[in-house]
Amino acid sequence: WQRAEGAAATAKDHAEHASDAGSRYYFKFEGDIEGEDRYKALVGDPEDINTLYEMVREALGSSVHLRQQIGEEAAGRARGEQKMEQLEKQVNTMQ
Repeated sequence: WQRAEGAAATAKDHAEHASDAGSRYYFKFEGDIEGEDRYKALVGDPEDINTLYEMVREALGSSVHLRQQIGEEAAGRARGEQKMEQLEKQVNTMQ
């Protein structure tokens, strides 16, 4: 499985992929560090369905991870604010 992204077909894509002239959308598979990107026409075959499924799973996993990070950050800030309030009270009572 390689990271893929949906991309609308362009005139250049049609020229490069003349055999898939009826397709309007392509999957762009990012190449390795030295590899070239490759395109595959979206035709609705089982491979396309599996690619879309994997893309959705990856996006869902990323959003869940980000949601957890945001929650942890919010909890950390709340603890920091409570600590700051306690310190302010201590300073005010000393004055």
